[in-house]
This record gives sequence, C-alpha cells and structure tokens, in this order.
Amino acid sequence: MTHNPEDFTRTIAGDVGFTLTHGAGRYTIPWGQAFIGDGSVWEHTFLCLGNGAAIEARPPRARIFQTQPDDDVLYYRLPLTTEQRVFLNTQPWLDFNDHEIRYSWLAYLNMGLLRMGVRPEFIKRNVESSPRKICSQLVDKYLTDSGMDVLEGVFPGEVSPGDLAFRFANDPSVVPFRLDGAPTWHRPVR
Repeated sequence: MTHNPEDFTRTIAGDVGFTLTHGAGRYTIPWGQAFIGDGSVWEHTFLCLGNGAAIEARPPRARIFQTQPDDDVLYYRLPLTTEQRVFLNTQPWLDFNDHEIRYSWLAYLNMGLLRMGVRPEFIKRNVESSPRKICSQLVDKYLTDSGMDVLEGVFPGEVSPGDLAFRFANDPSVVPFRLDGAPTWHRPVR
C-alpha cells in the first residue's frame, strides 16, 4: 500500500469522513442523536480503507463503498503510522467478508441512558459483546484496534459521531480536507 499523506485529492486508509445522514436512516438517526444529547451537525461518520474504499455502519448493516467528491463530506487525516494504516486497509475488509456487521439501535439506548445517569449493566454488556455497531462505534473500534485511542477512558460503545468530530476538530495534528479541493469549513460541532 503506497500513499502520500500530503495528497488530499483522495482518501487513504485511516481517514475519517463526516456527513449528514442519507438513505433509510435520514429520518430516524437524528432522533437517536437527539436522545443521546449529541448536538453535532454531523450525524454520520465512516472510515476510509484506502484506494477510495470506505466502511460505514448504517441501517440495517455495514457496507463498503467508494468515496466520491461530495460537498457534504468533511474528511480528517489522522496522524497514523504506516503499520496502523496497513491494519486499517486490511482488517475491516477481513471482518466484512467474514461476518455481517449489523446496525445497533441498542447503542443509542445505552448512550441516552448513560447521559441521563443511568447505566444498566445488562445493556452495557450487550453493547460490549455485540458485533452490532452504529457508525461512530465502528470507526472508533477500528481506530482503537489499530492502536489509536481516540477518546481515552471512553467505552467504545458510548462514542457518537459528534464525540469523534469534536475530538478531531480540536486536535492540531489532525488535518481537515475535502476531496473536491474546496476550502475546508468547520461547522460547529458542539
């Protein structure tokens, strides 16, 4: 896998994209975001795998797709090692081909209850052990598995798109970019 971390005209393994929700979830996911207290304008996130491919979790299951220049997507280039990028280029493909990754509505219930100060252990255990994920959990899982602890001390089952966007937008080592070469714009994330 070859890449130039300074080439912002294409995505590379480990880049993270943020956008609004489209498709079947465009009506339901904003309700989930509101329930968990995520005030970010970013409702959806996905992980780039290299060569234009990306993986995302959206109802009803995860999918791998090709990224395209799109006015609604803001990407972040993370400071990852070559080894981490190789991992992020291969492991999601292996997982995707090995088993179906379903969407998890229970994750929203878990995060919403947690933000209200309620933490049912049986729900936390279910979210921990379940292969079902929401988009931000999937991104955080692979970044954590690659060796990057994105949100230290935060259980991966409790990570929202806004949590990731806020972290990346406030990290000077993370570079925002757009595939169409237009200037990056930072919508307020909190």
